[in-house]
Amino acid sequence: MGQKYLNKSNIMYACLLILVYLLTHGIVSSDAVIGYYKGSLISELTGMFLELVIVLLVFNTYQARLDKDKKKEKERVLRKYIIFIIKKLKVFDSVPATFSFYAENHNDNHAVLTKLRDELIDGSEINISEDNVADIVKHCQVDIDAITALLPVASDLSSEHFKAWSRIVFYVKKISLIDTENKFQEDLSKLVDYIKDFDDATSKHKIFNDAN
Repeated sequence: MGQKYLNKSNIMYACLLILVYLLTHGIVSSDAVIGYYKGSLISELTGMFLELVIVLLVFNTYQARLDKDKKKEKERVLRKYIIFIIKKLKVFDSVPATFSFYAENHNDNHAVLTKLRDELIDGSEINISEDNVADIVKHCQVDIDAITALLPVASDLSSEHFKAWSRIVFYVKKISLIDTENKFQEDLSKLVDYIKDFDDATSKHKIFNDAN
């Protein structure tokens, strides 16, 4: 409710009204107009504009906090869908059972996802059953519509988030349509790369708890 009425235009209009009042009040009620302007109005205007600066600083801080809170909530929604995918990827040796993919753990996220990506590209040490592959494919089939629908949410965060999310959508779609001719490990390695890009974007823009 507060955000609806607190905006810079309203503040400026309010200050303009005060300025008009001071001007007209000075002309009407002062016996010595010139003396009023020299002795009183200049100091009043100085004080008014100092107050305006303070109000705008407070407002900008408040607005920045609101914007950050909104972005954190939107990022959290997107990240939850990635975490759902991550849970399915714990069948790979390079993904620890305790891996959470929280935004605050950017360095750990980067290390685990890079190791998984390299494992998928190399392929020689892959130890995953056909049932595990089918489970990942099924998960992508279930989530693809929801992940696609979240593209506008990603665009509200940053251009980097939107680019990463659009590629995540693309590779989730590819994996959901997998057949014997598809390259599962290659597509999955690309998906992991773009998940890492998403996490990098969040770290770059500091959209997480305790970020300055």
